[in-house]
Amino acid sequence: MRLSISKVKLYLSNIWRNFTADWSILLEKPTPHVELNDAFERASIPSFGFYFMLSLSTIIATLGLLLNSAATIIGAMIIAPLMNPIITLSYALVASKPKLLKRSCLTLLSGIVVTIIISFFTTNYIGIRVVQSEIIARINPNLGDLVVGLAAGAAASFAYTRRSISTALPGVAIAVALVPPLSVVGIGLFVGEKVTPAIGMSIGGNILWDGALLLFLTNLVAIVFAASLVFLLQAYGNWQRAILGLFLSLIALFLISLPLGFSFNEVILRAQVRNYMAVVSHREFNDLIDQGASLRSINVETGEDGALNIDVFLFAPRNSIFQRDVKLMQEFLSETMKRPVNIKLRVIPFDILEFEVLDPEVQQPK
Repeated sequence: MRLSISKVKLYLSNIWRNFTADWSILLEKPTPHVELNDAFERASIPSFGFYFMLSLSTIIATLGLLLNSAATIIGAMIIAPLMNPIITLSYALVASKPKLLKRSCLTLLSGIVVTIIISFFTTNYIGIRVVQSEIIARINPNLGDLVVGLAAGAAASFAYTRRSISTALPGVAIAVALVPPLSVVGIGLFVGEKVTPAIGMSIGGNILWDGALLLFLTNLVAIVFAASLVFLLQAYGNWQRAILGLFLSLIALFLISLPLGFSFNEVILRAQVRNYMAVVSHREFNDLIDQGASLRSINVETGEDGALNIDVFLFAPRNSIFQRDVKLMQEFLSETMKRPVNIKLRVIPFDILEFEVLDPEVQQPK
């Protein structure tokens, strides 16, 4: 019996070797400690190149946010060097490098200040105060952003330890938001409470910078925690020495997840309300849909009494929405969601004009 088992093992082993062609010898080894340490030493220096690229990235991101250009914002995220001191900070935490930790913190903090200042003065120079979708997308972070930050931190730290996949770093920079939310902080500090949302949009308040700062801190804490774990799992640090840094980052992760959880619940509620309103619209207002009526935006907040306060922007034909329609929506949503519902419906009216354009070359009858 033992002989037959040995033969089976040998047979399977031979098949595996023939199939893999001994690819284990070709597998890339992690970057040596000395080489990785030297790379992070260089990345932590607050050099002229760092501030120059960060300044250009901030100007591009701010203009992209003000002009509502997603492509421009993505370009700014690719060239932004802010990820380098953050990953260096993570490495210094687990590798017990106090000097490297202090230098990376200095570079990161100064980079944050420079980004906010440049964004502030760029907004002042442009003079645009209208808030559009790209800015609104960065003032309401939720748990989804935290998960993205964790994944991005793990991917970035692993890419630093493998030369063959270092080209993935620009993709990581696009996935996680660092410079754009800081640029929104600068924009928010400039406009203050004099915020003008674009037509059919709601920001759920009069302050921009607090939500954008929360998004940046979410990404920062998530990246540091995930990157530290990846470095430790690859034996770039000592678990006993890194336990304090990991514990502090874990506490920060927990604390920052509390407001994100409330925001995530609002995202779910908003999606539910949108679905229910689509149901009642198709059931009761088919004529409006045929005339081009459309839902622009929904802002949902939970009141102190547990009631849902729903702020709705709706494009609809002129003189087509009446008080009884709002009452019908309110009753349907309250019954469906099993809780009190207050609706504020903002209708953006439009007229449908039809013109008959005649070809000038066609001869008109006399």
